[in-house]
Amino acid sequence: AAGGKTFIKMEEASTDKIMINHGALDIDFQVKGENDANLIRTDAENDRVGIGTASPAFLLDVNGSGNFTDGISTAGAIKTPLISNADGATVTFDLNSGNTHQVTLAGNRAIALSNAAVGQKFLTRLGQDSTGGRTVTWFNTIYWAGGSAPTLTTTANKVDVLGFLCTSVSGSSSESGNFDGFVVGQNI
Repeated sequence: AAGGKTFIKMEEASTDKIMINHGALDIDFQVKGENDANLIRTDAENDRVGIGTASPAFLLDVNGSGNFTDGISTAGAIKTPLISNADGATVTFDLNSGNTHQVTLAGNRAIALSNAAVGQKFLTRLGQDSTGGRTVTWFNTIYWAGGSAPTLTTTANKVDVLGFLCTSVSGSSSESGNFDGFVVGQNI
């Protein structure tokens, strides 16, 4: 205890334990790493724990990657963001930022990837602008279901959704490799 507040309690009982913030007060807990000031950080006032963040926004908020050797089990949905990508001569989907990407095509475009990982599944949502008639040149190498790349819907303001499974990667930023490709929906 310090300043009349109980910070740490060590208890020897049938189950021995060390309790941090034993007084259930607004006292945060911080574990620093060699390069991360917030390796583990609690926000006691809001009952949150952060890993790699000073301001956790969820009960558990991880800023970085993790490894779960026995899988992930959840009683609710796993929600991921829909990433809106900027249009340009080459549209690059960064697969570290999310697994669902969309872009509205304002011209014929090359589609590229970065940070693909073997086993990763991702969706692309390609929309036509108000002019339509836009086509794409795909990243390599895609093995399409049915044996050939689909013809995109070229009607103005329509969307095609395509899914991919990464089976191998190459390149310094995992920008190429082998992918299985599937049409999820067209002319949406």
